[in-house]
Amino acid sequence: MAKVTGVQTPAGTEAFDRVISTIPLPYVPQIMPDLPADILAKYRALKNIAVVCVIAKLKKPLTDNFWLNTNDPDMDIPGIVRYTNLRPLDRHVVYVPFYMPGEHPKYQDDDHVFLDKVRHYLKRSTPALQDDDFIDIRASRYRHAQPICDPGYLSKLPPVKLPIEGLWMADTSYYYPEDRGISESIGFGRQMARTRCDDRRLPVPAVSGLSADRGIAAAVNFGSRILYNQWMGFSAAIVLAYITGMVTAFVQARLFVFRNSQRALHQSALCSCWSTGWRYMQTWAISLLLADWLLPALGVHQ
Repeated sequence: MAKVTGVQTPAGTEAFDRVISTIPLPYVPQIMPDLPADILAKYRALKNIAVVCVIAKLKKPLTDNFWLNTNDPDMDIPGIVRYTNLRPLDRHVVYVPFYMPGEHPKYQDDDHVFLDKVRHYLKRSTPALQDDDFIDIRASRYRHAQPICDPGYLSKLPPVKLPIEGLWMADTSYYYPEDRGISESIGFGRQMARTRCDDRRLPVPAVSGLSADRGIAAAVNFGSRILYNQWMGFSAAIVLAYITGMVTAFVQARLFVFRNSQRALHQSALCSCWSTGWRYMQTWAISLLLADWLLPALGVHQ
């Protein structure tokens, strides 16, 4: 088996015996054309949405919100993100993304086209904003910004651990089925760091473990509801079954997915209860609706 010896840069070769690469996966065939043909084919089959990122530094704030969604047909952006609402600075930093296929003609437009649009959009959303309130504004591009996940996507991804000793390749594609996010980045990075020194162990994304945990918790919820219903009413069985499934999901996540979490146990439990409380109400309402109205209307009775 081939073995990693280092990383070659314009300044020379840096010696390493372990390398974790996070370059966009579609670039891998260009820098490693000698990989097995089946793995190269998987890299070449991956598709991504592109983005033009515009960053503006302003004298005035735009909104009290971190993220402002837009639903205006005349504004071809998903939203306006004011980063300094999350991390206060002496000036106001705003991020505006333009997502589109990399092959779209608009992606080839000059930077000034996007800069002019953002100036117009920001002044339109905040009428008090004037031209002299713009301290600086710049555009950058990322061709492989968002993976396009078609059916069976996870099975089509190339392996993270390549058939080269000491080499791992991964980007945000491996967060599937979760979207790109800081939590997913941290979880996946930790998992790779824990396994990188043992070539016999393949890193498993934390989000994939989380998805498996959710599936087990759902099965526990369903099975315990049937069991509880033998001794109590349907409504009460729903409540206890949901609590049983929620506890199962929390324990699994704490033991197997977020085992290195620095958050105190009681804080994690409170966050879990808060995030799942509304799902309980939804489950309870739908279950009673099915049992008391829809199924009887269809001629199905207990």
